[in-house]
Amino acid sequence: MIGVLLQNNVIIIYMLITRIKASNFYGIKDPIEIVFTEGGEKEKIGYANVGKERVSLISGFYGANASGKSTVLNALDTIIRIMLSKQQEFIIGPNGIKQEVVISLPNYHTDMQSKPTVMEMDFIVAEIKYNYSISLINEGREISEEVLYKNNKKVFSRKNNNVSFEGNIERKIGAVAKNIVAPKKSSFLSVILDDSSDVSVFGNIKEEMGISELKQIKNKICFITDKRSVQIGQNNINGLVA
Repeated sequence: MIGVLLQNNVIIIYMLITRIKASNFYGIKDPIEIVFTEGGEKEKIGYANVGKERVSLISGFYGANASGKSTVLNALDTIIRIMLSKQQEFIIGPNGIKQEVVISLPNYHTDMQSKPTVMEMDFIVAEIKYNYSISLINEGREISEEVLYKNNKKVFSRKNNNVSFEGNIERKIGAVAKNIVAPKKSSFLSVILDDSSDVSVFGNIKEEMGISELKQIKNKICFITDKRSVQIGQNNINGLVA
């Protein structure tokens, strides 16, 4: 799958999604994984060559009603939104009542109530391979864990509100690293990519993390979902869009 950004009809950057994985999300209980690659270095129509693999540029999902097609799209939509967009704490619902934002809707089966929602995605931006994973608790209202890898090297990890960095990054930014507290409602990655984040607090972390490629796609991604999914998860969608 691919996101293409155009400027004056010229492609300036792209995002290839190569794999997604999710558990305890909407209708998903046990972990499911979908891979958008196949082996082979020979060029093939509809694929982009990345090393010894081909990545699908256009993917389709088909099946009976309630078989999970929309859930797959929602998983993609949700994890990318969490990566790139800071969340708000509350929204005003249709009835005018203040409601706590749900970041990601879990599977509400009784067997899953004590388990986190876990989402993971492999993707490529500007020929750089990333792996991002996140866990949510409290019925999808809080982020408990988060990890970002770049070319198989961990950039940072987050456990509840505590953030730790890869060794070289932590040494370069010094004591600042020990004073960072990640918000419970937003991914740390989205905070780093947000231009409004307090530079005096984060110092040169943004530069040292070396993820400028992600900053370029932050405000240029188009999210698509179906009407019924928006209606079911309206609080979720409203909060994430904001």
